[in-house]
Amino acid sequence: MAKQPIPNRIPTKKVTRDLPLILDSNSRDLLWLRADEVIVKDSSGYAYSRYIGGPAGDSGDGGSGDNDGGDDGLPEVDTVDMTDIESLTFEEYVDPSTKITKYNCMIKIRNSSKSAASVVGVDARVYDSASASYVAANNTTTSTPTNNSPEFVTPTPSVPSVIFDRTGTTGVSWGWNDVSGFGSYSNIEYEWIISTSSSGGTIISQGTKSYPSASYYGIGDSGKTRQYKISSSQGDTPPSSSARWLKVRAVVTGTNNKKYYSSYSTPI
Repeated sequence: MAKQPIPNRIPTKKVTRDLPLILDSNSRDLLWLRADEVIVKDSSGYAYSRYIGGPAGDSGDGGSGDNDGGDDGLPEVDTVDMTDIESLTFEEYVDPSTKITKYNCMIKIRNSSKSAASVVGVDARVYDSASASYVAANNTTTSTPTNNSPEFVTPTPSVPSVIFDRTGTTGVSWGWNDVSGFGSYSNIEYEWIISTSSSGGTIISQGTKSYPSASYYGIGDSGKTRQYKISSSQGDTPPSSSARWLKVRAVVTGTNNKKYYSSYSTPI
């Protein structure tokens, strides 16, 4: 029998990617991709990491092992259920370009993952392939926080408690101490306003005091000290025998570069 010619062989090459692929949730290619190679996009327009199995009949590391799939042999998926939402928190910030106050809504989601021991969070966002702000590489939920990368704690500054004292006829002084609830911050300051009326009136003076305070200051002749002081004696506002009212609020800049405000203190 004559030898059959050896067919031409097509050379193969391993393809590597810097970023995971983004596939539709019903793509058949999901059968042959590892979890670190794919991000799933469903029909609602949301992209999220949810694929936790390997190829049907595979252990997930390329070798043989137990079937990671369901009864039908397909890879198993790990999705978020609406009942996993624990709370909604609204975050106030000021748009630096328009100076308009806006709000973000933060959703706390319970970790009910099938792989809860290795999954520390859920990252879901509206997928827009034309948006430069969407980076697929950031859609990972398997990294474990360390002391060098602590989890973000939302600042919730409390309202300053202010005292007032008048010295003689024209000397005025106010003071307060640091508040609590700084969370994950990069900067803290206190914004203060002095006006002619407790309900507003004409603004006489205004400014900021930086954190941390260098020391404690005596407030007028009250015999009390506070970390922050506003007074006519140190030039913050002109001396006056007329009624003067001060209010102050804490402003915390988070490590996420957003600002968080306490309410203003009651004018005094």
